Amino acid sequence: MSSHIVVKGYQVGSLIDQSGLRNIYRALHLRSGKEMFLTVIAVRPGRSLNTLLRRAEQSKRLTLPGLVPSFEYGALPDDKFFYSHQAIPSFPLKRVLADTFDDVERFYTMIRYFDDVLEYVDYIHEAGSTHRDLNTSQIRVSHRDTVLLEGFINARPKLEPRNIANIVNLPYMSPEQLMGTARADRKTDIYSLGVILFELVTGSLPYESNHSKIEDIRQGIVPSPSFYKMDVPMELEAIIVKALAPRASRYSHIREFQRDLEKYYKKRALRQKLKDLPYLLRRFFKTKVS
Repeated sequence: MSSHIVVKGYQVGSLIDQSGLRNIYRALHLRSGKEMFLTVIAVRPGRSLNTLLRRAEQSKRLTLPGLVPSFEYGALPDDKFFYSHQAIPSFPLKRVLADTFDDVERFYTMIRYFDDVLEYVDYIHEAGSTHRDLNTSQIRVSHRDTVLLEGFINARPKLEPRNIANIVNLPYMSPEQLMGTARADRKTDIYSLGVILFELVTGSLPYESNHSKIEDIRQGIVPSPSFYKMDVPMELEAIIVKALAPRASRYSHIREFQRDLEKYYKKRALRQKLKDLPYLLRRFFKTKVS
């Protein structure tokens, strides 16, 4: 995609992010003088301009903080689509977690951020839609420690080629979507969220290829986080496995997923406090003596 972009009403600045057919630029909205981020998407076969326009309009009704709506949107020459949105300084979730050096603090911070993501996706589902392109790179953290979830407007198009599983690896996509046996719905979003949590907990993706994912699901096999990271708590592993399970056994609603995760979070947090109690008592009495 060319870096030279002209959008009426905007002074387009530098390219700040590029991923596939999507480029994000800094831009100045000339009428208001506001700094914006401008996303430009190349419309290719399989992706509908009408769908992008509809989802950009729908984003304006998703008013939950953390779901940044479009400000303006429209078609551009050469089969391109643009939408502008508020410029919010933010960092990728993985980078924020990598900068947290204490292991325990990093772990519980990750759970807290992921719980916010579940809240956002549940809100999208209750609004009668689905996200359709959930992956770890879509999760960012603002300079105010607010979780941002991107990618709603740029939803992944429906897979058309029958041999897509052999063309490109789609690690966050549910096996039933890859096989063409189900359309995008709440359960396919839940599967993608399970992959994200698996990756955040273990540092690895559950599959290296679409083929191995499809073969496992046909045999009823669900990847085990503890295979990649031996110290994954059993309760958390059970949550991830249920999110990645075949459709019939998978969480049917985000709130079920969120309830189990929050129950685990509170239980583990209490255990950690009890584990730290002797240390805290020693510090207390040392302070009193001195």
